[in-house]
Amino acid sequence: MFKKIIGVSLTSALFVTGMSPALAKENKVPSIAKKTVVWVYTQSQSDASAESFRLPIKNRTKDMKLTGKNVQVDGTRYTIATSNKNFTAYYDSQMAKYGLGIYASGKVSDDLVGQKGTVKFNVVINHRTYPMKTSFTVKKNPGLVKCLKVNGKNVLSRFKEDQYGDFGMDMKLANKKVNITYKVLYPNKDYGVRVLREKEKDFNWKQNTVLKKGDLILISVMAPGWLKAAGYAIQVK
Repeated sequence: MFKKIIGVSLTSALFVTGMSPALAKENKVPSIAKKTVVWVYTQSQSDASAESFRLPIKNRTKDMKLTGKNVQVDGTRYTIATSNKNFTAYYDSQMAKYGLGIYASGKVSDDLVGQKGTVKFNVVINHRTYPMKTSFTVKKNPGLVKCLKVNGKNVLSRFKEDQYGDFGMDMKLANKKVNITYKVLYPNKDYGVRVLREKEKDFNWKQNTVLKKGDLILISVMAPGWLKAAGYAIQVK
């Protein structure tokens, strides 16, 4: 008998208790991580940043709203003042899957490292208000990668920064088999390597690929908070 009760489906159990599945879903309480880290990235002179990874608001709904005395609304975007004047939180309901982020509201420099703060706001779902709170500490991002090797040789120091904050260089690799290895430093994320070839479809990198003149190798590594593809580019000569 006990096993049969355990095996009752969720729908059947809700029917017995008189609660509909829709109402049960509405009763799920929204929540957010209690703490996070804002990472200061200053390796790039033109694209310095201080941002956290996005924090998902769990059990969110499409009609969810954010409120609070420190919350400003502009269309779908919410701007939230934190307890630290140097940092601001943000949330966009059109990009809800990315969650809430925290960023430096002024000049980005290593002077921010070691600072702390809290973010407080309310989530309103189905006319119910739920208070949210998360704390953050600020740490130094050591850089995107520790090394980047082409055919066993570390060429990281040869890359030059462009106006977009990416790093690029030219290499004589045409008609050669090429191996690329690199080590991504925490907390950055590796989005892999692709090859852009003129008049042909882009393709994912495979070791020992024979390259053509004009190929562009893109090694995409992104710092916390970045939504654009970034990193290192090698133009094949």
